[in-house]
Amino acid sequence: MTLQAELPASDIAMAMPAVSVVIINKDERFLEHTLEVLRPQIESFPGGAEVVVIDASAGRLDDIRVAAPWVRWFDYVAPVGVTVSIPHQRNRGVTEARGAVIAFCDSGGEPSGHWLSELVTPILDGHQFASCGPVESVRASVYRTANDIPDGEIPSSPPTANMAFSRVSFDAVGGFDESFRYGSDVDFAWQLQDADMPVRQVRAAVMGMDWGDGKRQTRRSKLYGAAQAQLWLKHRRRWAALPRTAPALLVYPAWLAAFVPAAVRALRGKPRTLLAWAAVPVALVAKNRRAPQPTEVVRQNMLFGFGALAQIARRFVRRRPLVLMMPREEGVYQGTLRDELAGAGLDVGYFPEPTRSETINLVLLPWSTLWARVGGTRIVHIHWTYKLRPPWAHGSETMRRGFRLWFQLWLRWCSVLGVEIVWTAHNLLPHNRVFDDDDRARRALVGASSVIISLNTHGATQLVERWNAESITIGPAVATVDRRDRSAARTRRGDPDGACIVGWFGQVERYKGVDRLVAAAQYVPDVAFHVAGRCRDTEVASALHDAADAAANVEWADRRVSDDELADLCAAAELAVFPFRDVANSASVQTALAAGRPVAIPDLPGLADVPAGACLRFAVDAEPEVIAATIRQFFDLSTEARERMESAAADTASRTSWRTVAEAHLDVYRSVLS
Repeated sequence: MTLQAELPASDIAMAMPAVSVVIINKDERFLEHTLEVLRPQIESFPGGAEVVVIDASAGRLDDIRVAAPWVRWFDYVAPVGVTVSIPHQRNRGVTEARGAVIAFCDSGGEPSGHWLSELVTPILDGHQFASCGPVESVRASVYRTANDIPDGEIPSSPPTANMAFSRVSFDAVGGFDESFRYGSDVDFAWQLQDADMPVRQVRAAVMGMDWGDGKRQTRRSKLYGAAQAQLWLKHRRRWAALPRTAPALLVYPAWLAAFVPAAVRALRGKPRTLLAWAAVPVALVAKNRRAPQPTEVVRQNMLFGFGALAQIARRFVRRRPLVLMMPREEGVYQGTLRDELAGAGLDVGYFPEPTRSETINLVLLPWSTLWARVGGTRIVHIHWTYKLRPPWAHGSETMRRGFRLWFQLWLRWCSVLGVEIVWTAHNLLPHNRVFDDDDRARRALVGASSVIISLNTHGATQLVERWNAESITIGPAVATVDRRDRSAARTRRGDPDGACIVGWFGQVERYKGVDRLVAAAQYVPDVAFHVAGRCRDTEVASALHDAADAAANVEWADRRVSDDELADLCAAAELAVFPFRDVANSASVQTALAAGRPVAIPDLPGLADVPAGACLRFAVDAEPEVIAATIRQFFDLSTEARERMESAAADTASRTSWRTVAEAHLDVYRSVLS
């Protein structure tokens, strides 16, 4: 039995419409008016028609969705790292559409009374592959009527604000080029023309458009300038037509670029060149005197030229990741997070360090940021600030103050460039003083950050209490570490199979209290203490080496251990002890738990999230003998009790994962970029 025999005529039209009208949208409430104007044309269209909305508003327009049940509505989330998803939404719209002919209009469009039938009839009749119509401004604007040309002609830049095409033609050119942020509709039309399926004018298919207020038009001018530059750089075979079809793309970027040589000549005592350069806008206003707003036309074209010039400059700048982490750290946290984000498809890297000199890199910081922005970077994710002051300056308050002011100036520079700052508050203040006034530096960082990430609720509370900061809490990540057989690990390390072993690992810093752990060793001589981690502080290192050498049961590997060595240490030890003096959170504790190792830790608020079943606690200011007593308490437990603690530790680690943490970061980046 055929479909026609099974379904009423009205249902056949609904199931297989001749035409699909696609509207892409993000937070445009004017969509409601567009749908209201469009609905009578959809319902009366002879061959059946539908409306498909691809909405990236994250539910903010659900009231419009509910009020228009006749619309096929699809929620849309942009791919990771895509800040402007217009071509992606357009391709999705065509994919979801059921009609053989696809018509596009914008959320702010006001289609004329017979717009749809006028636009698509030449395609349905087989006379054209694609069509477009005029777009008229519905309010005073610098934009005149777009595509104001006779019937049948091929427009130079037809927008999807008023365009239709057959699905065959869409498939022939592969749809919209998703490398474009803006301008993918014109690129699509040019591809159709190159494939001998040009978009042709239907003058009666008129679309009204509110181009927005002056601020929106200003922003659009820069974006359209960049889009035009990208279009012409892609379609080089069209360059012969450039002076005739897009003279503004030649005139305004050339005028802006001429400022530098004109200024140089003026500095050399030849000011006439600079005066001539400054007179060009006056001539351009005179040339556009018949436009409704000639001065505004020139101003918008200047912004257009700036956008085009910036796009051209990007061709000569190496592509930079969308997100750059600062600084590059040797620890597990940042590297694992970066790998997970990259695995999820995010273009992420480390902030460039163009030279081996930290001082020169700091001097070049504004320029490095500028080139990163031109190369496509939108977010700098700051984890720590210790590299923002070179080591040689630590003894001078004047130099500390100078680098703090440089840091604060750089934060403002990021704002000027449109680079968003995300800060992960690993600690409220640096454990080792960086600037002359770390509190003031942190206050500036809080003010400059679009989002502040805290790793636990205690950190979030401290941020609010100290700086009234708004933050997003992302749970501590479980470090990636292999769980290995204890006996095999001890054999590889040369440890006795039946020994009682305590482990400590990480970068040795004064605040981590490793000296207290080494001092505790003398009170439990039958327990072996294995410490692994490099110490950069020569004073701390000297004292710790002396103490470790004096203790017969302490072994310290003063270097950065490999992942393989760390996995063996975690497997060989039965207990990991971290006697912090102060800490907001700890990747070392999370690593130990991930390896299934119970931990002994101080009763600090930043470690309150570690479950009681996986840890033993001692007072924050506990003396070494108290820490030793806690260690003895663990080894006095029965084998079954220690195994339960190991299970609890592994259980704690399994509740979250780096993938979960990476997904939370992706949500943060999306919110910042939106």
